[in-house]
Amino acid sequence: MTEEERQHHNDLIHSEFEKRLDSLEKRMAEKDTQFAVINTKLSAILWGIGVIGTALIGVLVKIGFAI
Repeated sequence: MTEEERQHHNDLIHSEFEKRLDSLEKRMAEKDTQFAVINTKLSAILWGIGVIGTALIGVLVKIGFAI
């Protein structure tokens, strides 16, 4: 194999590698965005459950002292 053939072969491999890497980076960016949205929604749900739980505990304590 001549040096030119070897260089051409290396260029083809490098080009394919860059295509695969670009595809992987694009998919990872999409997944990162999806995970951020899920994380935000879960945080909001947990915050709401915390508020409701705190209110219920307050009501139960007030009822307990009223008796």
